[in-house]
Amino acid sequence: MSQVYSIPTDIWPSIAALVILIAMAIYSFRHYWIPGALPFAFASIFIIFWITGVILEKSVQDIPSRLFWLKFQGVWQLPTVTAFTCFLLDYIWPGRWLTRRNVILLFTPSFLFAFFALIGDPFHLNWQGFMFNEHITPLRGPLNRFLLVYALGLSLIDMLSLIYLMMHSSQHFWVVMIILTAHVGARVVYYSEVVNPTQSGLQHLPLGVIFSILMYAILLYRFQLFNPIPLAQRTMIEQMPSGMLVLDLHGKIIHMNPSAEQILALDDRRAKGMRMAELISAYQPDCVKDPGEVEIEFSMSSGQEHRQYIMKLSSLTDWRGMEVGRLLMLLDQTERRKVQAQLLDQQRSLAIQQERERLAR
Repeated sequence: MSQVYSIPTDIWPSIAALVILIAMAIYSFRHYWIPGALPFAFASIFIIFWITGVILEKSVQDIPSRLFWLKFQGVWQLPTVTAFTCFLLDYIWPGRWLTRRNVILLFTPSFLFAFFALIGDPFHLNWQGFMFNEHITPLRGPLNRFLLVYALGLSLIDMLSLIYLMMHSSQHFWVVMIILTAHVGARVVYYSEVVNPTQSGLQHLPLGVIFSILMYAILLYRFQLFNPIPLAQRTMIEQMPSGMLVLDLHGKIIHMNPSAEQILALDDRRAKGMRMAELISAYQPDCVKDPGEVEIEFSMSSGQEHRQYIMKLSSLTDWRGMEVGRLLMLLDQTERRKVQAQLLDQQRSLAIQQERERLAR
């Protein structure tokens, strides 16, 4: 087949998306030990092949060459969707669902599609034919329609996984919202073209894919999805036994970790905007003018249990050195006080015994 390529004027967004994808794939491979990073890297590679097919299909003029690159795009569509499902399963449940057997099962439909595309599809399972008008419109075969339903099933798994993540981890709220925006945006464009057969199902698909790529680029580089340091910091804050609260300059609560929620018997969402003095009477504005040196002891009662705490305050400053808030730590001293009381009792008893022995002598 003769191939005469010419670069159209509307191809540059796809080329820019390729550059972003290559950077995302390299970034993910460099953090391969982080849960979800390796499946995300392979998903980025699959989209690179996919968009490469789109670019070449738009650049070529003769019909046989356009058909070849159209089929080439179709080979990489389902592996991309499957890899993103693997990314979510590995990121949310590391080592639980993404076993070797499950990976093979998830990619089996993609292997079937690629196999029939490779041998020329003599049974017309992938495509029953093509309509040639302004665009090339593929007529889907039975296997292609089944794989479309399969991709919808994977999308449902993605949505349920994201909902689970948002319900069980409030710190991933914006991560979930960005991923949902990326998935919904890409799929609305794709399935709207599937329903409308007057245009090619692949002609305008890069618009949805490019939008999804931009959302994931924000997720990787702005929210540092695969950066282990912010992940470790968030995990440490969430799992630390001491209560930690972030306050503004007026003493209002901005955020608190689960330990602080347990100490104050108050949910983080309900506590936002409340003044600290309303929850702990020991916190008084006159006593915290210099939070860098404040350490206050106080006690709280929860039912019949009486516990003692130390409140420590420190300033939160920005890059200019200006105070933007305060960090308040609640350190439980109950057990420590009990141990100290026991040691004092033991020392007192020992002193009394020694005094009796001295008098006896």
